[in-house]
Amino acid sequence: MKYHNPRTWNDRWMIEHASKGSQNGFFVEAGALDGISGSSTYLLEKDYGWKGILVEPDSDIFEKLVSNRPNSKCLDCCLYDKNGEIDFVQFEAKGWSGIAENWPETRQVRPETDNHKIIKRQSLTLEKLLEKFEAPSIIDYLALDIERSEFKILKNFPFDRYRFKAISLEGYVESKKILQNNGYLQVANPFSEVYHEGYFIHKDYIEINYKL
Repeated sequence: MKYHNPRTWNDRWMIEHASKGSQNGFFVEAGALDGISGSSTYLLEKDYGWKGILVEPDSDIFEKLVSNRPNSKCLDCCLYDKNGEIDFVQFEAKGWSGIAENWPETRQVRPETDNHKIIKRQSLTLEKLLEKFEAPSIIDYLALDIERSEFKILKNFPFDRYRFKAISLEGYVESKKILQNNGYLQVANPFSEVYHEGYFIHKDYIEINYKL
């Protein structure tokens, strides 16, 4: 099988470990890019019949996302901790765009040094996104790759209203305590080649779908 999420190997982790190749699941992926390159969910949809929501605010690649993933619900917004409008820094280098206030000074690609434009984008909370698309209360997979905005999204999320069986997220250290306090156990992805990605399974599903 040709996987599409190299280095982190999130798609392989989901298929071979977390979901055990289950059919017809539901996913939410933010930072979806073009829907294929680097995607954590493309094979779940293509080969296993999953459906879900894809979020990508980069205006240069959003049309490709819609074209590549016609069976998904696609939205060009920023997930954040408020509903409204926000400045989105869009770099020429794809995969680095995001909300600047969350970036460390050591970040490799920065507005001070790299070509970019600042555009206004709608911002939505994760709760509002799920309401908008009438997502189920139990979601099989949440994938967040949103350039260090993950903590802002999760800190006030109603975990009593929605539950994720599996979560992968970039910059997970700040969010780890929030997830653990809401019943999520950190697990390993045996395929991952990076240090910045974290993996969690909800305690109610770890014995069913995951072997520690």
